[in-house]
Amino acid sequence: MGSDERSSDQQPAERPQAPDESGDTLRMGSPRPSLVVRGAGRYEVLLVLLAMVLVLSPIVSTALEPVIIALLGGVLVYALWTSRAAIGVVWVATGLALACVLSSAVAPVWIGSSRVVYALVSITLSIGAIAAIVTHLTRRRSATSATLAGAVAIYLLLGLIFADVYLCLAQLSGVAFFAQTASPTSVAYLYFSYTTLTTVGFGDLTAGTDPGRMLAVVEALMGQLYLVTIVAFIVATRRPRTRS
Repeated sequence: MGSDERSSDQQPAERPQAPDESGDTLRMGSPRPSLVVRGAGRYEVLLVLLAMVLVLSPIVSTALEPVIIALLGGVLVYALWTSRAAIGVVWVATGLALACVLSSAVAPVWIGSSRVVYALVSITLSIGAIAAIVTHLTRRRSATSATLAGAVAIYLLLGLIFADVYLCLAQLSGVAFFAQTASPTSVAYLYFSYTTLTTVGFGDLTAGTDPGRMLAVVEALMGQLYLVTIVAFIVATRRPRTRS
């Protein structure tokens, strides 16, 4: 009988739950996955890198253009890597990014044909990054800070995509996109895209063609609907990391 009492007292300790791939079981004080781990979901780092691309974008019209092209390509590849995209997709994206960097040393990025090629590659990689981030985030059972960072990263990638679409529209149609200037820089497209996405609309640059105006309307609607639905929902349901 004494052995039965001892056995009843010695209940097996509950094994701690290991963090799963989605990161839902991460607790306060537990180490974050390393930046180099595939599928780590380090979207706060991705946000910083995207901000660096925007700040350094004027370099694209100088002799240091391969630097900003390499940075943008690296950021988009990292977006695929940290969101656990298929390894084949990551390798293809890396090859495209390297090809753009090498070709930028031969054909300046401000040449029309080069700008279209770089823009199309950027659109392709950005769409792939958004798809990978969405897939990775939907595996989570609850909204966390990483989920919010990933949603904001998607928002910034949308602005980048529309900037490249505007550039391609102007180059392929042969008609100036802006009513104020016939030879805009890549920074002008980025500036117009993000002021449209955020519905700031300073008015110093406006679309000068009907297709451009309609694309701007679509971007403005997407930007506002995304903020008031997806991002607002994540903020409202975000679960802070609990103490272990």
